Amino acid sequence: MELLTGIQQQCIVEQLIANIQLEAESILFKMLQPKLIVDGNQWCCIYGELPERNCIVGFGQSPAKALNAFWLNYYKELKLTNNDNSNN
Repeated sequence: MELLTGIQQQCIVEQLIANIQLEAESILFKMLQPKLIVDGNQWCCIYGELPERNCIVGFGQSPAKALNAFWLNYYKELKLTNNDNSNN
């Protein structure tokens, strides 16, 4: 039986983390039900309604890129919200 190298173990752990994050985002997407629409010449993934300040949006040249931008903005908002709550 061959033992895994440190690099192989690290790759496995990184893949497991990526799979967990993908599953979590899939569950969140089903819960939040953001809209994926075409806005002009790009795609938009939006949770909430514009022009409300508390909506979360992501834009991209494809649905996948818009969704990726949406998650980046979602996590930024989550971090800001958590920082605001910890300062109270």
